[in-house]
Amino acid sequence: MRRPSAATTIALLALFVALGGPAEAAKLVDGRTIRANTITSKQVKAASLSITDLTKASRAALQATPAGSITAAKLRDGAVTGAGLTPNAVDGSKVADGAIGPLDLASGSVFADELAPGAVGGDRVVTDGIGARALIDDSVRAGEIADGQVGAAEVADGVLAARDVGRFAGRLADLPFGGVVRGTCSSSVSTSLSAVSAGQDLRDDAIVVTPEQAFPSAGLTVTAKPAAADQIEVTVCNLNGADPLALGAQSFRYVAFDTAG
Repeated sequence: MRRPSAATTIALLALFVALGGPAEAAKLVDGRTIRANTITSKQVKAASLSITDLTKASRAALQATPAGSITAAKLRDGAVTGAGLTPNAVDGSKVADGAIGPLDLASGSVFADELAPGAVGGDRVVTDGIGARALIDDSVRAGEIADGQVGAAEVADGVLAARDVGRFAGRLADLPFGGVVRGTCSSSVSTSLSAVSAGQDLRDDAIVVTPEQAFPSAGLTVTAKPAAADQIEVTVCNLNGADPLALGAQSFRYVAFDTAG
């Protein structure tokens, strides 16, 4: 048999390498044999990577919403409702002045424990629906409620004192009457009194006085009238009491109501 020539041998060797080289290369090159950071975006085919090729941390980072990336301009009207907000997610610093009007609040939706002192101004409350709880803890004051907005249904029974309904209210201490003969009357004028609010005048008020417990009321009547802008005159008449009646100094509770307004 004739030995192949050198040219034939070289040709056969080249054919062997051409046929078997890629297969052998596939066996010899894998992720462990590639040096870190040697493959860049130039070596990666465009659009060849899928979401499953990324780590969990990378997928989470891509799916997260960066802080401040969603603004009001990116939300359609009505897109966010109360159910979509966590408790306390919206506070005063996140609401522009005048952004919430009376028509934006459901009846009875805001109570005193949800309002800071002085939080509601008089020009803000223009519809009803303020419950009795809104009148406690100094959260809503008289000057912050529009005229006619609080009725009997909005005030809890038994919570109003004389100072809440009268322009003058308090105690007349130790008014002197001396002795009162049956069939006569005796009057005494108070010292100057302080009004519930400055500038109020007793002279157009209806005045109610009530004697304190030690007053000997049998056979006596008690009336009161204004004596000056800030003084009350109390009159005790002895209709059929003791004769003479040593009445002495007496104290009274009083409240005055405006009749001119």
